[in-house]
Amino acid sequence: MNRLVELAGETCSGLGEGRAFTSLGWFLRECETRLGFTPYPGTFNLRISSPHWPGIRSELLDSHGIRIPPREGCCAAACFRALLAGTVEAALVIPDVAGYPADKAELLAATPIRNRLGVVDGDRLTLHVQF
Repeated sequence: MNRLVELAGETCSGLGEGRAFTSLGWFLRECETRLGFTPYPGTFNLRISSPHWPGIRSELLDSHGIRIPPREGCCAAACFRALLAGTVEAALVIPDVAGYPADKAELLAATPIRNRLGVVDGDRLTLHVQF
């Protein structure tokens, strides 16, 4: 059974670690195979403000999603098909990292999301996630 949820969040900057991770050859191959696209280097970050996000996040993690198997020195992650701002096909990534901010959502897409949507930190966007 597929479920589609709508979330709201604000664009925010990340730590810059996504660019290195999304440039690894094995990760690019896994994304192509499992997600159906090669991600643009880096991740797009949202701080989720939807009141039902904690429950949805828990459900997402329980459902396992599309798993990217980790390699040495990397963490596991669950991915979920998503649509950002009604126009950008993406994958929501929830890394399996202790202490990862519970209100943060990272997205992968084949295009540079900030440029495509013309957004800056603090802009509000909707995210539809399928699981």
